[in-house]
Amino acid sequence: MLPAMNADLQDTQPSSRDWFCLFAVFALAVGARSLDYGRVLLPDGEVIFAVGDAFYHARRALFSFLQFPDLLLFDPCINYPDGARIPHPPLLDWLTAAIARGFGQEIAIFERVAAWIPVLLTSAAVVPIAALGARLATRNVGLLAAALYGLLPICINYGQLGNFDHHAPAGLLGACLVLLYVKALDRAALGQPLARVVAGLVLLRLLMMLTWSGSLLYLLPGDAALVLVAAWSRDRALLRAAAMSSGATALFAWPIVATLSEGAAHAFIGVELSFFHVLIYAACALLCTAHSRVLSLRPQASGRSSLNLLIALAIPIACVSLLLPGVLAGLASALGFLAASDGYTETVVEQLPIFWGNGDFSLAIAHLRMGWFVYLIPVVPIAFLRLLQPARPGYAGHFLVGWSMLFGLLAVRQVRYGHDFAPVGCVGFAILIFAAAEALSVRLKRPAIRGTLAALLAGALLLPTVPGFYAPIVNFVWHEMRGDLARGDRALLSVAGSQLRFAQLVRRATDASGLCAMDAVTVPEYGVLAHVGLGHALHYSGLRATPADPFGPYIGRTNFAAVHDFMHVQVEARAAAIMRRLKTRYVATAANAVPAPRLSMAHRLHENDGSFVVGSPHLGRFRLVTEGPRGGMAMSQLFGDDREKSSPYKLFELVPGATIELQTEPHAQVTAELPVKTPAGRRFSYRATTRADAKGRARLRVPYANPQNRPRSKLAERVDQLEVLGPYRVRVGDREFRVHISETEIQSGSTIRARDFELLK
Repeated sequence: MLPAMNADLQDTQPSSRDWFCLFAVFALAVGARSLDYGRVLLPDGEVIFAVGDAFYHARRALFSFLQFPDLLLFDPCINYPDGARIPHPPLLDWLTAAIARGFGQEIAIFERVAAWIPVLLTSAAVVPIAALGARLATRNVGLLAAALYGLLPICINYGQLGNFDHHAPAGLLGACLVLLYVKALDRAALGQPLARVVAGLVLLRLLMMLTWSGSLLYLLPGDAALVLVAAWSRDRALLRAAAMSSGATALFAWPIVATLSEGAAHAFIGVELSFFHVLIYAACALLCTAHSRVLSLRPQASGRSSLNLLIALAIPIACVSLLLPGVLAGLASALGFLAASDGYTETVVEQLPIFWGNGDFSLAIAHLRMGWFVYLIPVVPIAFLRLLQPARPGYAGHFLVGWSMLFGLLAVRQVRYGHDFAPVGCVGFAILIFAAAEALSVRLKRPAIRGTLAALLAGALLLPTVPGFYAPIVNFVWHEMRGDLARGDRALLSVAGSQLRFAQLVRRATDASGLCAMDAVTVPEYGVLAHVGLGHALHYSGLRATPADPFGPYIGRTNFAAVHDFMHVQVEARAAAIMRRLKTRYVATAANAVPAPRLSMAHRLHENDGSFVVGSPHLGRFRLVTEGPRGGMAMSQLFGDDREKSSPYKLFELVPGATIELQTEPHAQVTAELPVKTPAGRRFSYRATTRADAKGRARLRVPYANPQNRPRSKLAERVDQLEVLGPYRVRVGDREFRVHISETEIQSGSTIRARDFELLK
């Protein structure tokens, strides 16, 4: 069947019908990625960026937009209080800033441009995907592959409106790279000219390096295939081309890396653009040059002997490279990132397996992401095995078999690699579908309906994505068109929008000395120790610094570990010590899909409000400042937790706290209660309890102020803060006292003794 498909390759130029169909597929991809516009582009002009790195890309791009053409390379507001180099390469952010400035100077214009960039970039990937499918099979196969890329939810999610992240350009550049590798490997047997391939590889490598910190994952398999094929086929022209392109890549990358890596912990970082990239391509250029020179002096009799020669030449080059200080550490970090063994998985959805959701193995989640195509991932290499036949010259089939096996395995292990697998995967899916359609058409003796059968098969395999992915979005669009959503805050209809609203609450509820300025110089006076998943929203929308964020341990392992320790520690004094060391005044918590241990700070703060609950003592140094947004969506919903959370996010302040001291019977129970009301309208009583010692002395630390003769405490003077509704009521046996504590006494850590109490009964 496949050789018959290859007959279409005799057409030298695509027809006008082909161009029209390709444009239609592009428009389809744009439309699918724009369906959620009502929750991204708000009526008041606000833009909701996707949860995670998109918020930070927006912050970095906004810096360049406001101070063009400067780049934000070091940010004092991440890895606070130390600050950190930004691990992402700058190309996406800088180009977006440049494009946005062409439309105007307003921030609202910048945000709209940044929201649309991922849609256009991922939709443009249908062009190289269609070209790859046409080269390997037929133009119809290419169009179907492009349409699948446009419609698969796992591809839409990474290129959706507002998901301003590296995945969008990486997908486009990755598809172009695969197409170029296939052309180069086809040339190994067909004798095509190499000049364009060399230039294209250098350009695409540099663009990929400047786009994604994990660029070597795309580049190394293709470049390794080129070198191995050149050695096996004893093609000196291909070896020289690989040497020239690798040398040029190292040469052009050197000054870029030297500029961008200033201040790096060490020169060879496997998960960032670093001299590790320069070293690899310089070594590759040396290896290919040496192998080509040896072949000219001593031609090898077989591909096996030539390959053995390549290995013999590679060993000393590799040994010398590995002896350079920091190379082994950089290699280890890259392998750890690839295998997700970085201790960061529990907070990042994209590192979860494709069959994982709701905290367990889930077929429904896998169907939502890829439909029944998810079961074809292991079969895709078989589609390319069919290319390994005498009728199909070249080594492209070998390359695609290996590529699809590598990325197919990675896609099953981690969701994020599903998007990277998709360009080649969709071509494999399309080849398999057309093969099945041709077999059915032959069986039905109606060859003319092969295209129709292929479309029906593709639609059937996409069908499971409808109820979980498409139906909710289309339903939202329907209500949007009817005007049913006009009254409510649309930001609260998504996790990202809810995070944005909470970050705005934090900004209003905290003083301006913690402002993250857009000058990359000013260090805020304090930071916010936040749930890792909230970090970037606080950076962009809250303008507040955090010790840890979705960058994980890659910008500062010490501070990242300290935040983890804070959330899990059980002793309040140790938690306060961590905050003081990190120079953080506030704590931002989030409802988790997996409940934290009952005695951990994360649970005692978010679930108990720092109040006494049976089996869990109260917190005397942490007070609730604000919570919300009311009606918002909790971050836990990203992990499949659909339970409604009354308070998806909360902000607490660390204070010295005042101590209530009184004399009573030995070992008597002492309880203090304070009624409060949150900005979201929720009322609760803060409860603190202790027992008197053997001498009858009781000391009870509390964090809230409630000055006498004032309807609201000073804590509630700023908007969106908690309101204290009355005095403390302290109970000791049958006695009850009313206690008033000022904000000054809370901040100075004063002791309020029994003589200052007002006896109620």
